[in-house]
This record gives sequence, C-alpha cells and structure tokens, in this order.
Amino acid sequence: MIKDYRNKFKEITGIAEQTVSTVDHVYASMPVRLIDSHHILHKMGNVKVLIWDDIYPKLKRYKSELVVDCGILSANRQEYFLFPPEKIYGLSHVLSPEFDKQMEDLKICLDLILNLPKYEKHLLTEKYLERFKIIVDLYRKVLSQNPKNSPLFYKNLVIEIYNFLGFNNIAEFYRNSAESFMSTGIIDKFLPWLIEDTKNESFGLKYLINNSPLFPPPYFRYINDNKAFDRLKTQNEINEANNLLKMGKLLPSKEVMYWLFAMSGLKHFGRDFGFLNKLEEYFISELNIKNKFSELQLTSEKDDGTFYIQYEKDVSYRMVCLNNKIKARKCPISRKSTDVSTIPSIYLHIGNRFKKLYEKYIESKNIYYIKMGEILI
Repeated sequence: MIKDYRNKFKEITGIAEQTVSTVDHVYASMPVRLIDSHHILHKMGNVKVLIWDDIYPKLKRYKSELVVDCGILSANRQEYFLFPPEKIYGLSHVLSPEFDKQMEDLKICLDLILNLPKYEKHLLTEKYLERFKIIVDLYRKVLSQNPKNSPLFYKNLVIEIYNFLGFNNIAEFYRNSAESFMSTGIIDKFLPWLIEDTKNESFGLKYLINNSPLFPPPYFRYINDNKAFDRLKTQNEINEANNLLKMGKLLPSKEVMYWLFAMSGLKHFGRDFGFLNKLEEYFISELNIKNKFSELQLTSEKDDGTFYIQYEKDVSYRMVCLNNKIKARKCPISRKSTDVSTIPSIYLHIGNRFKKLYEKYIESKNIYYIKMGEILI
C-alpha cells in the first residue's frame, strides 16, 4: 500500500496545484507550440508551470535556446547568445547579445538571398528589419529589468511577448503560474525527504533503482559541472545523494522526477516518454500494488502543444567569408524541426498575426504553413 504523499508535498513545497506542467524550459526564442500549450493549461486551471532545467550532463543546446531567432539567417554565434551555453539555466546569468551586429548580418543576408525586383526587395527587407527591431526592443526591455537569472528573464519575456501578441489573459496566467523548477523546494527539500521516507519500501527510489529497469543511470547530475552522480545502491550512497540535494548540488533525472510526481499524486502535463505507464505496470505485476499512475499523465507523445504555424521544408542561410567575400551558405531545414518554428522567426515573416491564426486553428485544427523567406506585409 502506497502512502498518500500529496499533503506532504504541499506542506514542504507550498505548491497547492493539482497539476504540474514541464513543457517550458528557458528558451531564448519560444517555440510556437507553447502558445497552444499555455492556452490548454490556462483552460485547465489549477496548474503549476515548472520552468524545467537541464537534467542530464552534456546536453546539446539548440539555436532556439540561445539566440533571438531571426529566421532566414542562422545566427547561432556566441556574440548573439542570451545565455552561457555551458551553464544550467537555474543558475546562469543573462548575457547582453550584440543585437546591432546581428541586425547588420541579417541585412547582408537578405540582400544576398532575396531574388526580387529592386523596389520589392527594398520594401520587404525594410519590413523584415523593422520587425526584427521590434522584437529586439522587447528583449531589451526585459533585459533592462536586470533579471537575476535566466528562468526569471524567460518568465518576464514570455509575459512581455504574450501581451505584445494580444494574448493578455495567457500573459496573466503565466505571471501567476510559472516558477523556476530549481526555486520550488521540490529538489532540495521534498525529494530528499521522500527518498529517506521510502528507503525501506518496495516503491521507494532505492529499491526501484536496484530492482527495476525503470531508472537508467545517471540518476542525478551535479549542478556546477557536467559530471553524473549514478550511485544509489547502498544506504551510505542514499545519504550522500540526499545531503547533496539539500545543499543544492544535484539535479535529478527526469525518471526520478516522474516517480516523485507519481508518489505525490500529481497530474503531469508534458512528455513523460511512457514512464508512468511503465511504472504502473511494474507496480501491479512485480510489487502487487494497485495504482492508477497512468491516469496522472495528461498528455501522450507530442500532444502537449501544437505548432499551429510551421515552416514548410526550406532553407535558412549562414553567413560565411569565401575569398574575402561575404556569401550566404544554405542550411537545410526539416519541416518537422521544432528548432526553427519560433515566435521571433515567424513574427519576422508574418507580423502580428498570431492571435488571429490561433483562433482559426482552434476552429479548424488546420496548420498554417509558411515558407522561409516569403515575407508578408
């Protein structure tokens, strides 16, 4: 019989909401799917939006996580980074990107790749650059608030962007619901308590790690470097892990977090990669413990938010210097790439049509496709 840990979770963390969302982490350029995700969460209500963090060592960071995405120009260069790529988001500071230089490179790129009559080319270039400046001004406004870390910057940016796009009710929802994963008390307070309280139980983390295939190592990662902590077999190792968690030196793997959600009876909105289904089956077949963990998982596969505006298969360009001349080199883009369908990039192409297109999507469920480089006035 599993204990009811829901009240203890609420007591220790102060989180009273019944559902937690893990669809957010710190993006320099928000994916379009989050507009749909946040609308769904707002409609559900009683949700704590956790701004997720890096939970495995040596994760690859993508353009949408580091730079203000300017679409047609693949500007994944260090001088344009908003965040240091080697730092965990919850602890990292916010950088000051060279937006003016990025604007210059974008102008050169547009001049090289827009194969249009002179007047039309000038008109579309000016519109694209005008929109880029509008986006940059939003980022500069949030930067001027001197956010103490990247999750706070991201939260303020999301609110600013939603108000700009006309999603004012979603902006207010996000203001009241979103919080950095690392600042909640889940990791440094509740998790070590839960590990200790269940250390002699068959449903405890120690037993499951030693006896089930559900928890692949590493079980934790160190916060200040890329090293893994994958020792959790003996009581001494349990004690060591708990002490490091309490000191804020470890982050748990996603499997450990999904186990924590299950033990706490929390509904989960976001991808769990089938974990709660597997946990339910293991508890029933191997431990003879009845449970309904699978019912806690509110989303499956990729139904935690739709890219209701997407690029068709096309290309962006990377600026290179060949024989002392600046040239634009093609970078193929997959139509399914979540890395390119970002709010800044799409805004540069279509302007502030996000709310109108979302209303149409809700009615028809039809995706709106655009081509990289085709600019709507």
